[in-house]
Amino acid sequence: MIRKGKLFGKIHILDLVIVLALAGVVITGIGRFSGGEIIDLGSGSARSVRIEVTTALYDEAYFYNLEVGKELADNKKILADSEIVSVEIVDAVVTKVDNNGQVVTGVHPSKKRAVVTIEAVAEYKNPIYTIGQQEIREGYPHFILTAETNLSGTISKMEILDN
Repeated sequence: MIRKGKLFGKIHILDLVIVLALAGVVITGIGRFSGGEIIDLGSGSARSVRIEVTTALYDEAYFYNLEVGKELADNKKILADSEIVSVEIVDAVVTKVDNNGQVVTGVHPSKKRAVVTIEAVAEYKNPIYTIGQQEIREGYPHFILTAETNLSGTISKMEILDN
């Protein structure tokens, strides 16, 4: 493995140590001279947000416990200052290819989607917003967790309510 000071017979160990040390110095320098504005991993601040989550396809029975006023949960704890403010059950539109090779769009016969609007106080650590342990960004997956419900979906809208 190490022959004549070379790792795998090709890479000089001393050169590798120097490159790693220089990379550490550069990263440290960027962090100090940028004033921590690249990514602030320090303590965050609380901001009110409204997100709209469109669930995956489910049987309609899965949506019975989605009620306005229900608080969100995370890691077996109720999240304070977080609640469902609206629930809309919509037909699930699906696209398939029929036997003739034509693309057909229609309503799924047994599945529905829910569009759930949630208002919550999110933790803001530049540039990341989180509710509980879930990062929230438009287009990201999100789990709607309450005491009675656990549904997956995608964040379709996100709005910051205060600055």
